[in-house]
Amino acid sequence: MQSVTVGQCFRGAWKDAGLAILNRPLMALIIFAFLLLTSYAQIELRLAIAAAAAAGGPRFGHAGVSLGLTICSIVQMFAIAGLPVQVMRYSLLGAEEARSLDFFDKGYWRYLGLCVLLGLLATVFAVVCTVVFVFTLLGHGHHSRSAFLMPLLIALVTVGLAVFIFIRLSLLFCHAAIGAQASWGAAWRDTRGHFWSITMIHIVTSLPLIGIVIVFVAIKRTVMGNLTTDGFAYWSSVGWALWMIFALSLAAACSAWLYRRYSASILEAM
Repeated sequence: MQSVTVGQCFRGAWKDAGLAILNRPLMALIIFAFLLLTSYAQIELRLAIAAAAAAGGPRFGHAGVSLGLTICSIVQMFAIAGLPVQVMRYSLLGAEEARSLDFFDKGYWRYLGLCVLLGLLATVFAVVCTVVFVFTLLGHGHHSRSAFLMPLLIALVTVGLAVFIFIRLSLLFCHAAIGAQASWGAAWRDTRGHFWSITMIHIVTSLPLIGIVIVFVAIKRTVMGNLTTDGFAYWSSVGWALWMIFALSLAAACSAWLYRRYSASILEAM
């Protein structure tokens, strides 16, 4: 555990996010291209489904469209996992060592596996909550007050627990990115009592990006309404891909600085 202030986390995260992209510009460009192309394909496929439904056309092509959407999502998952790994390595290991490591090494696969595992656990929990909601709805009747409040309550509980668990295990992501073995218990101990500080540091660090999103939404409402369908799909994809590059890099760099600040037991377990 290092003595790192909140200000150092903020400045260091923004600095490392930019320098990490400059350290591997070709990698960042390739990931941007994958995000742009897959996002554009997803938008076009969804527009095709909507147009076919509006025209009352046949639904036999929906299976192919769904397969295309699934393939795009898988490609995005691999690309989205790759960028944070590189940024975390740059911030924690330095530019030279980060460049010397292979992109698809064991650290990448450990990071991706951790993301998939936690995502699956969150999905299973959401499904269980949904089943509980359905049986509760059937037991109380469709028009009771609890039938309307239960979905909101389940959604709040699901999101709250998912955020809490992800924050408490957040040190594992950096630990996996640099190729170390995951130590769930050590990560949980290191973040004990620091949930709110970790959450607030992430929020404060991302505030400028939130401002950019507000500006983008305003521009989208005023300008994109006059674009053609293809123009809308293209510029929406460009905006989303750029946002993902900067947001993922910043979140990863912030996580790296928090790893410096709070990691103790997890380092002893290496």
